[in-house]
Amino acid sequence: MKILFTKVNRLFLGLVVILLVSSLSACIKADGGSSSNGDGSGGSGSPEGPFLQIVNASQPSLPQDLYFNGAKTAFTLGFGQTTGFQSVATGTSNIALYAAGTQNVTANTGITIIGGFNTLYYTDDNSFVATGEDRTLPQSGNARISFAQLSSQLALNNVDIYITGGNKIISSMADKTVSIYYEVPATTTSFTMTNTGSTTALLNMPVTLTAGKLYTIFIAGAPSKPLNYLLLTQN
Repeated sequence: MKILFTKVNRLFLGLVVILLVSSLSACIKADGGSSSNGDGSGGSGSPEGPFLQIVNASQPSLPQDLYFNGAKTAFTLGFGQTTGFQSVATGTSNIALYAAGTQNVTANTGITIIGGFNTLYYTDDNSFVATGEDRTLPQSGNARISFAQLSSQLALNNVDIYITGGNKIISSMADKTVSIYYEVPATTTSFTMTNTGSTTALLNMPVTLTAGKLYTIFIAGAPSKPLNYLLLTQN
C-alpha cells in the first residue's frame, strides 16, 4: 500500500501543507511498505519513513472504506479508528473515503508528503485536518500530549485547556487546529476544556497516561452530537 502526504510542522501549518479538498490525480512512487507495528517501525530495523496515519475523527460517521488514488485499501475506519502509522512514499496523491461497502464517496482530498511522521484527521463536517508529529520522547516519569480541536460544534468558539490542578496549558485554541506537544507528569489524571475566558467546563477529559509515551487527545462533536474526546497513543 502506498500513501503520499505532506509533512506539516505544527508550529508552521499552512507554510508547507497542501490540502485540497477535491480530487487530485497523481502517480504513486513505487517504494516503501506498510508498518506492521502501527508505530512506523516497519517491524524491524530503523524507521525509514515517511509515515502517515489516517484517523476517523467524525463522531456521526458511519464506517468508511479508505481509497488511495482510486484503489481500495484493507482499511475500513469507524469513528475513533486509525490506520496506525504506515510507511509511505513522498509525492502527491488522492485520499478518498467511501461509505463502507458502497461506491458512494463521502470525502476526498489531494495531499502531498515530503517526510516525517504525519496524521490526517477526517472531521465531522467532511473536511480534513493535517499535521506533522513531533516524535521527541519525554523525560523520565513524564508523557507528552497534544490536542486536536476538531469539533464543528465549537467552530465559532476558541477554547482553553487546563491540566489536573487547574493550570492552563493552552489558551484560545481555534477550531480545526492541532497543538504542539506538551510534556506533563505521567501521573496526570485529567484535562478540562472551557470556552476561552470562561471557567465553566465544556468537557472533562479523564486520562490514564504512561511514562515515556506520546499521546494526542482529539475533540469531536457535531452540532447535533455531544462533545466527545478520544486519546490516541502515538508511539
